[in-house]
Amino acid sequence: MKNATMLYKLGSEIKWEGIEYDTAIVDEDDIEEKLNDGWFRTAQEAVADAEAKGDADLDGDVTRKEMEVKAKELGIKFNYKTTNESLMAKIEEALNVVD
Repeated sequence: MKNATMLYKLGSEIKWEGIEYDTAIVDEDDIEEKLNDGWFRTAQEAVADAEAKGDADLDGDVTRKEMEVKAKELGIKFNYKTTNESLMAKIEEALNVVD
């Protein structure tokens, strides 16, 4: 591998400063392809992109979008009037989560 470079995207591989990332070490010739696939040259760029898209809640809480995806997977009916708390309760009930 010539001129290896580490790239980042939000994920679950490593946790640094409270944020979880995936990393990839790629050859110089493969950088552009990875960047086009959603990877970033720095962890800060990955965070900024996620914040701009509203894709991540970087405080570690579950985002509304994540709850909606899980609710759809579980066949839970909801609409825009469904509160976050109510939606989370329905998800937890469906998953049989006990505190």
